[in-house]
Amino acid sequence: MTADFRITGYETRVLEVPERTIGDSQTHVFETDELDYLFLELETDADVTGLGIDLVELRAPGRPSTETLRSRVDDVVGDVVGENPLALLNRRTRHRGGAHNFYSSGSYGPGVGVLLNMALWDAAAKFFDQPLAEFMGATDDSAPIYASGLSFGNDDATTREVYEGFAEVGEFDAAKVKVGYETVDEDIDRIELVDDVFGGLDTLMIDPNEAWTPKETLRKVQAIQDVGFDLYWIEDPVFRHDFDGMRRVREGLSDVHLTVGEYVGFEGKHGLLDAGAVDILNLQGLSAASDASTLAEPTGTDVAMSTDHGTDAMAVHAGLALPDVTYVECCSHALLDLSEEPYVVEDGRVSITDTPGHGVAFDEETLESHSR
Repeated sequence: MTADFRITGYETRVLEVPERTIGDSQTHVFETDELDYLFLELETDADVTGLGIDLVELRAPGRPSTETLRSRVDDVVGDVVGENPLALLNRRTRHRGGAHNFYSSGSYGPGVGVLLNMALWDAAAKFFDQPLAEFMGATDDSAPIYASGLSFGNDDATTREVYEGFAEVGEFDAAKVKVGYETVDEDIDRIELVDDVFGGLDTLMIDPNEAWTPKETLRKVQAIQDVGFDLYWIEDPVFRHDFDGMRRVREGLSDVHLTVGEYVGFEGKHGLLDAGAVDILNLQGLSAASDASTLAEPTGTDVAMSTDHGTDAMAVHAGLALPDVTYVECCSHALLDLSEEPYVVEDGRVSITDTPGHGVAFDEETLESHSR
């Protein structure tokens, strides 16, 4: 190990990975046979390489070219060659709304902020020969985890297959179901299907993805409870900036947690906390999640880790490292099937391996066969 630690170069690839349809009640964004990922390797003079991966979201018509995606990376990552990864992770700059980590999620356009932040953390943890969660200060060996199928656009057979895959991967006793169909009966049918896969869930969450009004939320949750389902949380039931509506939902659901925050930045998270419109603040990313967790701490609000951009491992490491994390989301994207095993699920909890960094790694043959 050298006392110096500098970024000496980088390599970018665009990977295409076969994937089923993934979506929710509002955005059938991934109705495609494959998904694109940006893949970044940060090279350093300490003989460690930081890996960053980010899903290229197909929300707009058309598919960005490889040249367009590479240029997005070049515009940002080219400027950090010669910098110390540890300094970059700790650098702050003043943005509208307060102090943000310089390379946190979303700071530099679609994909690049998340991509670089992940690679910086990976390189830093490897430099100190520690698993990322340990490097971030984790004191717990495991955290509660839930299965999240993202199966709104799938038929019953595919949905059952997706959740059976979770049951095969590990011993999940908690799951989240995408709801927000035209009728509450359709929502209940999907909940019953997922519950049946696991032989009865200990913990059940639902996610309408902003499909409902506050009154509609209260009415539909009551209908779901009336058929015998105990809900642990409901996630993002109303429009993300309707803080008053969320507060009314929270007050009307005394026995169900309201989980929100994934769709808004620091200003929005502060607004939710200030309005008393959240029970569990939903976080994403590494630096961004750490900063937002600090925002929630003075209010006594618990947090949850949402999978970010196709790599569950980031949520796992942050979920172990941050305080008051109730649950970590596992979406089990097809990308991770190509990687070495970055975490283990057992007895409803997730733990990491002793591999330095975040543990997501691919052999060269896999990378070549999936490069666009």
